[in-house]
Amino acid sequence: MRKWKRDYLLKNKLNKNSSWKSDKGFTLVELLASIALLSVVILLAGSVHIFGQKQFISQTESASQANDMSYALSVMSRDLRKEAFLDVTVEGNTIKILGDPVFEKEGQRLLKNGNTLSSSINDMTVNRSDEDRSLEIVLRSSRSQTQQKEYRTTIYFRR
Repeated sequence: MRKWKRDYLLKNKLNKNSSWKSDKGFTLVELLASIALLSVVILLAGSVHIFGQKQFISQTESASQANDMSYALSVMSRDLRKEAFLDVTVEGNTIKILGDPVFEKEGQRLLKNGNTLSSSINDMTVNRSDEDRSLEIVLRSSRSQTQQKEYRTTIYFRR
């Protein structure tokens, strides 16, 4: 009898553990709570990622703008230093050498002999100083993604 009782109890215990009504598993409320927590974590991680992307784009645009402006000022400095001070004249947004326009601002572009040096110029100011025999060139950027920046150089003529 004992053997039968023991076998019966073991079978019932095994059947209870494998039944559909056991307490193991998740309830619907637990599942919804875990999904809600997971979605909050994913949302936070996504916002950090988006912020990083925007920062990268902004910094890339700013670096590109600085590169364009310094290249334009470098070309202008190199070409103007080859000329005599008296051969260089300034009329508004145009720098002329021997009466021919060499550097001019047209719209948002800075042109050298009709070819585009930079396409993001908001303003160009050229100040000629007869006392110092110099030209001060100020370029202001116009790219929409970055804040407006100012780039300047002063060219001193030797002859």
